Amino acid sequence: GSFRSGTCMKCQSKLDTEQLKQAIFSGSVAYCQISAKTGGSTCGGVIKPDIVMFGESLPQEYMCTISKDEGKCDLLIIMGTSLSVGPVNRIPSSVPGSTPRLLINMEKVCTDVSQHNNLSAPVFFFDHPDNLTDVFMGGDIDSSVLELVSKVGWDKELREMCGDLTP
Repeated sequence: GSFRSGTCMKCQSKLDTEQLKQAIFSGSVAYCQISAKTGGSTCGGVIKPDIVMFGESLPQEYMCTISKDEGKCDLLIIMGTSLSVGPVNRIPSSVPGSTPRLLINMEKVCTDVSQHNNLSAPVFFFDHPDNLTDVFMGGDIDSSVLELVSKVGWDKELREMCGDLTP
């Protein structure tokens, strides 16, 4: 999901991105301003960012596609996570062992090799001498992704899609 969009919990209308951003940064709640279907008053429902909150179920689409996607994955990029909540925390362990895994994060996570056979906890082998697949890129997400994009030569395409990307 993303904080770039939000959905009314009452009428399911999408909220203007700028309105959601203003509400989040001011610490207030965004309310739906869409005219209700009856009577012309506004809906007034609470707008929730289009992300999965702790304790919420993942979208049905996730459950339907994850098993197909895992086997096809040729590079797994994991960003900004402690990998402590399932079922998403199992994804790094479910891709083929030869699949490169890049963790972009403020700190390394899941490095306890003694947990290697624990199916509910992924393990990264960043510092292991035989490691050929796990890469850690430390730092904040925005700067790290811009650095990665630059290294693979996608700067122009990303700026065309997103505009100014100054972190």
